[in-house]
Amino acid sequence: MFDKAMCREEGYALPTNGRAEKFRKGWYAARVTADQSRIISKEQLDEAREDTPAALFDQEYMCARVTDEEMVLISSKSLDRLRGLTFVGVPEVMYASSDPALEGDECPTFAWRGRKIVDALYQRERDTMKIAANIVAFCNRHNIHHLAIDAGGLGKGVADRVMQIAGSSIRVAQYTGGSDGGPKYRNLRTKIWCTVANLVRDKELAYPEDAELRRQICAVHYMPADYADQLRLEPKKITKKRLGCSPDRGDAWVLGAYLGSRLAAQVNDWDEDEDEDEVAMSYGVRSAFV
Repeated sequence: MFDKAMCREEGYALPTNGRAEKFRKGWYAARVTADQSRIISKEQLDEAREDTPAALFDQEYMCARVTDEEMVLISSKSLDRLRGLTFVGVPEVMYASSDPALEGDECPTFAWRGRKIVDALYQRERDTMKIAANIVAFCNRHNIHHLAIDAGGLGKGVADRVMQIAGSSIRVAQYTGGSDGGPKYRNLRTKIWCTVANLVRDKELAYPEDAELRRQICAVHYMPADYADQLRLEPKKITKKRLGCSPDRGDAWVLGAYLGSRLAAQVNDWDEDEDEDEVAMSYGVRSAFV
């Protein structure tokens, strides 16, 4: 639309600052960045820069042109910056994250210590009870008592069976079905991915060693803010088409990283009074990965 307004098809150059050289009849075109406009305060702009992916911030606030490749939420370059990191004073709590899948799709479960994956279980089963039993056995083998699980869709049956088998030995946070991501995000899945993207940016996670996991992490794209000015991820079916598979390892990884950040903040009692947007209890489930 901007190109049409400033007659780019006629060979006129994009303005670097201020008004365009020529306008389409009935239109006006100018390039004014957010910091130049003074409509947004410096404090608001700094907050937006902190909360918004870099490419999206440049596009929405600094009038930059952004390619599809730049709309990746977590880039391979940002993951590479995690190589060789060590974490001093970080509680080495053991916990797990899982993204159940049926019909032969991969069901990954990760065991975490502190900010690092220390073991992984990959299943391709059709039997809900077998998948759940293997997840519980995996957690027991690592003496894990906290599990974040994607309970959306067919995963709900697996999550319920995990709770049934584990009883009170594992506290299960189910992320299932709905859409509440608070004022900044279209849904909870977007909120969780963006929270973890900030952890990556701030170098608060260990480098994911698995190449397929990194491929899936870097395949998730975000979209421009919607009419409600909320950040959103692209539909999962588009990510699946790009990858050739569902990003199950990526979803399990962000669930674990998100849970780990909550535990590190000492939010580990998980009672019913906990903010349900932040930690979803097994008896107060929320939607994250539909």
